[in-house]
Amino acid sequence: MDTRTENQIGQDTRDIMQTGRQTTERLTEAARDAGNRISAAFQQARDSVQERTRASVEATDRTVREHPYASIGVAFCAGLLLGVLLSRGR
Repeated sequence: MDTRTENQIGQDTRDIMQTGRQTTERLTEAARDAGNRISAAFQQARDSVQERTRASVEATDRTVREHPYASIGVAFCAGLLLGVLLSRGR
């Protein structure tokens, strides 16, 4: 093999390695950006669920305090119904 061919092979190898490094950098940045977007979306969803849960707990607490005997009756009936349904399978 002559020197010119060897030089061309060496240059082609360097070009391929450089292209590989650039592609890796672009993919790494794209993956980082996607991870950041997913993290932000998860945080927003978590905050939304926490807020709705807090509002539901407060509404339930308020209803139980305003109607304690009705709440006891509803809990008793729900427990009775659940017990009947679970015991049917045996």
